[in-house]
Amino acid sequence: MLTLYAVKNREGKWFRRKGYGGYGETWVADFSKARIYSRIGPARATVTFFAGKWPEYGVPSLVALEIEMERVITEESRVEKTLKAKKVREKREEIRAHEYRRQVLGTQIDQATAELERLS
Repeated sequence: MLTLYAVKNREGKWFRRKGYGGYGETWVADFSKARIYSRIGPARATVTFFAGKWPEYGVPSLVALEIEMERVITEESRVEKTLKAKKVREKREEIRAHEYRRQVLGTQIDQATAELERLS
């Protein structure tokens, strides 16, 4: 069983990590935006920080999320499709490079013939 942790305030909103210089709401109603902790220590530190910094809002709750099920997602078809698209893209780039090289060489031949005619 896997146990993950989240922090919830008295209003039922979840703690959202904003990061350094972050913006937006610290507490969000949408659980999908909640900060999920893999260890209990950092989650407890968040609870202690908010309880000490803003005691008028009360002590946030620590919510343990226990995961028992597993679902295997096969990625074979997606990876095959991606690799096939990559090969097609590389082939197109190779063709484009050959066409460009041919154009450049054609221009150089024209310049060389003009120079040869000028010198003759």
